[in-house]
Amino acid sequence: MAPKKRQRASPAASASAGTPEVLTVKATDTSADSLREALTKMWRSDTLCDVEIKIEGRSFSAHRVILAAESPYLSALVTTTMKERSGPIELKEIGASTFASALEFMYLHECKLASQDELQPLLHAASLLRLPLLEAAVETAIAQRLDPSSALQALGLAEHLSLPVLASAATKIVLAHFEEAMAVQGGAVLATLSADKLDELLSADQLVISDEWVVFETVKGWLKQTSAAPAEAARRLLGHVRFPRLAKERQLQLETDELALQHLGLIAKAYREALNGEDTPRTRARSGSVLTFKELKAGMTVQVMGDLKKVKAACEAAVGLDWNSGMERAVGKTFVVDEPFDDAGEGATLRTDDLFGMTMDFSFPCTTLLHWRPARSGLALTSNELKVGMAVQVMGDLEKVKVACMATLHIGWDDEMEKALGRKFVVKDIWRTHESATLGTEDKFGMSCDFTFACAALQHPP
Repeated sequence: MAPKKRQRASPAASASAGTPEVLTVKATDTSADSLREALTKMWRSDTLCDVEIKIEGRSFSAHRVILAAESPYLSALVTTTMKERSGPIELKEIGASTFASALEFMYLHECKLASQDELQPLLHAASLLRLPLLEAAVETAIAQRLDPSSALQALGLAEHLSLPVLASAATKIVLAHFEEAMAVQGGAVLATLSADKLDELLSADQLVISDEWVVFETVKGWLKQTSAAPAEAARRLLGHVRFPRLAKERQLQLETDELALQHLGLIAKAYREALNGEDTPRTRARSGSVLTFKELKAGMTVQVMGDLKKVKAACEAAVGLDWNSGMERAVGKTFVVDEPFDDAGEGATLRTDDLFGMTMDFSFPCTTLLHWRPARSGLALTSNELKVGMAVQVMGDLEKVKVACMATLHIGWDDEMEKALGRKFVVKDIWRTHESATLGTEDKFGMSCDFTFACAALQHPP
C-alpha cells in the first residue's frame, strides 16, 4: 500500500550567524567556598602570592597552598623545590595559555576558553597536573561537542587517557556514522585506534554501514597504517567482516585480493556457516545495516536511522513521500512494519501511531530503515530461559516495553500494563513461538487481569 502524501512541514527558521560565545568549563561541584573566594581575590590582586611559575617566557604568580591542594604534580614542586631554590619554577610540558586556563580553574573551579580548540590541550594539561575535577569537566565538554569528524580522534584520546565518559560518547557517534568518521584526514585517523578498540567497533551489531565491504577496507587501512601489527590481530579483525553478506561484485573482488587470499580458511568458515543456516556473528545482518526492500516484511521490527538530516533528506527525495515535522520523533527508534510498499519508491509504513508522541502511522523509504535485533545482553530473557512459576521482572523503561509488546503481534498494548513496569511477577504461561509470556499480574498493583509481555521486555530480577 502506497503511503499517503504528507503535508510538508514549514521549514524551520535558520539560526542567525553570530559571533562564537566564550566557552566556560566548570566543575560539577561548585558549592560556595568563602576561603577559596578570598584567595581568588588575593590572587587576582597579586596579594601574598608566594610562588612563581614560568612558561614560554610568561610568569604566573600564585599561592603555594592552592597549587599544592589542587595538584599533586605541582604539590611536589612547590613543597620540595621551593625549599631548595628561590627562583621561579619552569614548566616545559604545558603551553602558557593552557596553563593560564588550568590555573584559573584551580582557583575558581571554572575557566573560560576562547574556543573549543583549547579543550584538548587543556585535557592533556589536566592529566599531567593530575587535576581530576578539571579533567572531568573538560572530558564532559568535549563529549558534548563531538561530531563524526572529531569522534574517532576523541575515541583514541579517551583510550589513551582512560576517559570513560568521552569513550562512551565517541563510540556511539562512530558506530552511527562509521563511514564519515573513518574518512577524516583521508583515513589517517585510523592510526589513533588500538587493535582492541577497532576490534570492539567492528564486532558491534549496531555498526551502521552501507556495505560490509566498508569493514573489510577498514581492516586493510588499519593494517597498512600499523606496519608492526601481528598476524593474530589481522585475523581477529577480519573475523568481524560478515563475508556472506557482501554484494556479489565484492565477493568476486575477494578472489584476487591479497589480504583475503592470506585468510581463505577464515572466509570459508563464514560461508560454511551461512550455507548451513547458522546464526553467528559472521552471518547475521548488523542491526545498524540498511534494509533492502526484499528483506522488509509486515510485522518485523526495524529501526529508523538516527541521523535526522539523512532521514529528512531521504523522505523529501522519495517519490510519493514528504516530510512531516512529527516524523522527527521516530528518528533512532524502533517500530513494527505495518506494510511494505514499492509503488511509490521502496519503503514501508511503520506503526508509529501513539508512540513517542506521534499521532499517525508514518512511511519511510528503505534507505532510512535499519536491521534491528533485540538486545540479549545483561539480564534480558529469552523464551528458552522462561519456566512456568519462575519470577521475572518487567523492564522499567515504558517506551521500550511498549514497543517490544506492540512488536509482538498477538499482544498489543493496554494502558493498565504500565503499572507492571519495574515490578516482579510469576510466569503463568509461555508462548515460545511469539517470544512472550503471560504473567500473574491480576490483582497486583491495581491491575485487573493477567497480562502478556514480550520476552524483550522481561529480565531476571535483581
